[in-house]
Amino acid sequence: MFKPGKKLKSGGTSVLSNTSMSIRQSMTEKATIKLDKNSEENEKLRSEQKTLFRRALFVTIAFMSLGVITFCASKGWTFINALYFVVVTLTTVGFGDQSSWEGDLDDGTLLFMSFYALLGIMLVGSALGIIAASLVEESEHRKEEAMAQLMEQECGDGTPKARPVGSSIRQSFATQSAHVSRAFEKMFGKHLGPRVLALFPGIFRMFLTIVGGMVLIYFDHKDSPDHDTPTGIQCLYFAVITCTTIGYGDFSPATQWGRAVGTVYVMFGVVSVGNVFSEIAAAFIDSKQAAALEEILQKKITVDDFEKFDIDGDGRIEKTEFVVRKLMLMGILKQDDVTRVEHEFDIMDTDGSGEITMEDLHDFIMTRERNHSITCAADAGLEGGMALAVRDHSGGGGTTLGAEGLKIDTAI
Repeated sequence: MFKPGKKLKSGGTSVLSNTSMSIRQSMTEKATIKLDKNSEENEKLRSEQKTLFRRALFVTIAFMSLGVITFCASKGWTFINALYFVVVTLTTVGFGDQSSWEGDLDDGTLLFMSFYALLGIMLVGSALGIIAASLVEESEHRKEEAMAQLMEQECGDGTPKARPVGSSIRQSFATQSAHVSRAFEKMFGKHLGPRVLALFPGIFRMFLTIVGGMVLIYFDHKDSPDHDTPTGIQCLYFAVITCTTIGYGDFSPATQWGRAVGTVYVMFGVVSVGNVFSEIAAAFIDSKQAAALEEILQKKITVDDFEKFDIDGDGRIEKTEFVVRKLMLMGILKQDDVTRVEHEFDIMDTDGSGEITMEDLHDFIMTRERNHSITCAADAGLEGGMALAVRDHSGGGGTTLGAEGLKIDTAI
């Protein structure tokens, strides 16, 4: 029998890393793909993001429910204890305090926990990263709208517009965040750069998160007869160790209400701190990238660079070649991307003139529709009410599809 004791080692940072990586990837895509807010492409992208968010949320809820049901049914734990244990496990916080209500763990439970943690951290860790990135993206979108309206009000008569941003809880939060950003800009805008100013709202949210953790552990231990009232430093220690997923386990919620609130706090705190860390990393990386890109833009080509810019090798550098090569040097385009686009152009350039005319486009569309019809007819097995006439082999072959008016020659 194994009896878990206090956890004295770090619980790992896999979920925090997944959260930071997903948020960073989302920020990078947002910075490199500038789409019009009302464009069809942007609407499609937002729809795909919402679908991915819903799938990630479903995976998180389903896997957590599996753990809660298993521990409640097999070990007789309360719902709050089971959910609390599942959350601190899958977020890698791992306080190691389950011995206070569980006692000894049998080998069957240890075996289940081993596989559950291994699979859960892979699935739920990635899912939480996607959820965090989606929430940050949506928050930034609403914040940008709120900032735009705030600027309009400041430049105008100061009266609210007909469509208030704070018409819902999320919009109200975005409005408050915009006010915080605007206040920091007015106070420190003359002394700090825009990238540093952009970090202040996130740091402010992290500060509020840590304060919330301090309040939680203070009143939780105060209500627990087995614990002394913690000092301010101990409360700060608990909040930081929890939000960074280190989770030593020497301080953890002890009451039922504390574990219930702690379940939500752990998930929110990990995401909040992961968001700030990713923003700090993004600001540092973006500043380096901006300096490197500016250097590339300012660099003039030399004789040695001429052949690299002369993509078609005709001894001249056209404007398109210059732009494409510069974008490739800046890392915005890759050679594979250019090759694929060139291949698509060659397909649409049906007469091979090097230009796409209306005649080329018409021929391309007709060919594509004809090939699509043939493919659909073949996949359907020439069924679906089509008039099918097959001539005898002695008559010379040939297949006629009456409904489509399409003839596929099969003569040998």
